[in-house]
Amino acid sequence: MPISFRSSSVLRRGGVLLLATVATLTVAACNGGQNRPRLAYEERPVELLYNTGYQRLENRRWADAIDYFQEVERQHPYSEWSRRAILMQIYAYYQNGNYEESIAASDRFIQLFPGSPSAAYAYYMRATCNFEQIVDVGRDQASAATTSAPTSRWQPSAATRPSSTTRLSSAPRIPRKPCIVWSRSI
Repeated sequence: MPISFRSSSVLRRGGVLLLATVATLTVAACNGGQNRPRLAYEERPVELLYNTGYQRLENRRWADAIDYFQEVERQHPYSEWSRRAILMQIYAYYQNGNYEESIAASDRFIQLFPGSPSAAYAYYMRATCNFEQIVDVGRDQASAATTSAPTSRWQPSAATRPSSTTRLSSAPRIPRKPCIVWSRSI
């Protein structure tokens, strides 16, 4: 049976539709799991949420722990548990290799709780995440070498100040005296 002109155009349209469907499914399958489903909002006690997140952390299920700690922060903001949950998020993001998210959580903690004794930990984790992102030490130092110290009327430029070796070599020599250690006999 010969194929008419009309049926070949239908076949072409069907082929294009099939090709578009296959391409869409292929792209959707390559998502890589980046858009994980969030926990459904369900009013739960803060202790249960935090302890579940902590158990996930101990089991090295970093992404699940992050979800539970975010839920603590979402359901109970500005509480002591929320402060602890942000700190745990910083650690879980770091362990998961999400350094940018860890830095963002550190900045959020520092902004919300600047006077907290745990702010030092947030600064430490922020610095550690920045350090972990250094690819090449030479590249990192190049930008530091070209940066000049800011000048003001109170602080002269670092280039015009004498170096520390110059100051030390021009300092007067202090004669060394023998040191006598007194001991008391019993």
